[in-house]
Amino acid sequence: MEWRKKLVNVENLRLFWDFTKELMNPKQMPASFTAEELKETFEIRMNPLNPPPASFDLQMRTLNNALATIMPASTTDNTAGSFFSRPFTEDDLEGAKAHLHKHSHKSAKGLDKVGYAELQEIDNKVLCDLLNKCLFDNDAPSVWLQTILIGIIKKGKPHSDPESYRTIGLESCMLKLMTLLIHKRLTVWCNEQGLLPPSQNGFREGHRTNDNAFVLRCAIDRTRHDGKSLYAVFVDLSNAFPSTDHSTLWLKLRAMGAGGRIFDWLRMLYGRMTYAVRHNSELSSSFRSTIGILIGDTCSPILWNLYLADFILHPDKDDIQLAGEIITQLDQADDIILIACTPDGAQRKLDALHLWCQRNFMILNVIKSLIMIFGPLPMILPRFWFGDKELKVSTQETYVGITLRSTARNIFIEHYNKKASKAQLIGRMIFALESKSVWTSMRGSERN
Repeated sequence: MEWRKKLVNVENLRLFWDFTKELMNPKQMPASFTAEELKETFEIRMNPLNPPPASFDLQMRTLNNALATIMPASTTDNTAGSFFSRPFTEDDLEGAKAHLHKHSHKSAKGLDKVGYAELQEIDNKVLCDLLNKCLFDNDAPSVWLQTILIGIIKKGKPHSDPESYRTIGLESCMLKLMTLLIHKRLTVWCNEQGLLPPSQNGFREGHRTNDNAFVLRCAIDRTRHDGKSLYAVFVDLSNAFPSTDHSTLWLKLRAMGAGGRIFDWLRMLYGRMTYAVRHNSELSSSFRSTIGILIGDTCSPILWNLYLADFILHPDKDDIQLAGEIITQLDQADDIILIACTPDGAQRKLDALHLWCQRNFMILNVIKSLIMIFGPLPMILPRFWFGDKELKVSTQETYVGITLRSTARNIFIEHYNKKASKAQLIGRMIFALESKSVWTSMRGSERN
């Protein structure tokens, strides 16, 4: 009964599966390669492709690099609310601590070995003075500027191949406190200035992950009512966060009106951050990354949203309207759906995305990107292209964890079936563990 009691009392589904995996799964053997070999894989992944893809606008990248290089280290904050120069306050620290206590109190520690529990004990005035000094000096303790990377095996991939590992960053918790404060400041600035388009649903307070799926369902119902089909392009950008171009990011922020100590401090942070890989109790040599937003950093999501914010599709005759609003796309951070009520409309949106990727140095994963047609299929199935690459048409896709099926009247039917199956599995798991507990207890009694 002890097993069942622990399972019933777990706080959330993630902890439930962590507990069951610990009990039921054998320990995986450590991978045979070294930390230095894994570092070589990560270093290639976290730096520009060489040679660069033919689709990139290399003249624009050269220009952006040149413009970012001549940008002064110290810029002026011209925002009305002094968003980028106003010092942090003790109230800011109190709010950040409350956020960390609620969401991240068990986060792994960085090289400085300071965790969120220790941060909670530090006086707010002391922390305020330290963080504001970092801003005013445009500097940071050296240990903040070193991130440890570890590899997490991707599902179904061979353990012996370094390419099979996803990159996870262990930043200093002190640094993450600093960037959380910056994130909060940037969020208020974005909201007041209206810098993020309504299509962006990812990492925004008051928005839920399933919002876009609901809007998609409404768009499908609208086109059905009008006797049309909905063409949805599910876009997969390859390694979007790790591919973010630094120079282009700073130029975009500057054009939006960013400037001042916080903006300058972020550029300093990105320019000086170094990485080392920990694997099998080994620590690799360090390296730098010249592309990508910081791995595991609290400010990274909003920086990505700002990077993508200028991908705005102009109204098109084949757009869908819901409650008087034109819906051209649905964004969940880097998970994008382009929607139109004709094949030509969908293709025009793909062409616009192709141009944006050229100028922002992103690559579309042609294998994972696809088209779904909700409604009657045309006599001749249309073909869709991203540049010179053809995209496949599919009847099923999983978008931000929600399985969609275009051939069913209820597009969520597969998702509901999976949820029901998982609930049944959990029930069987509980009874199996209870049986295991009883069996263990009986064996113990026999020994006595």
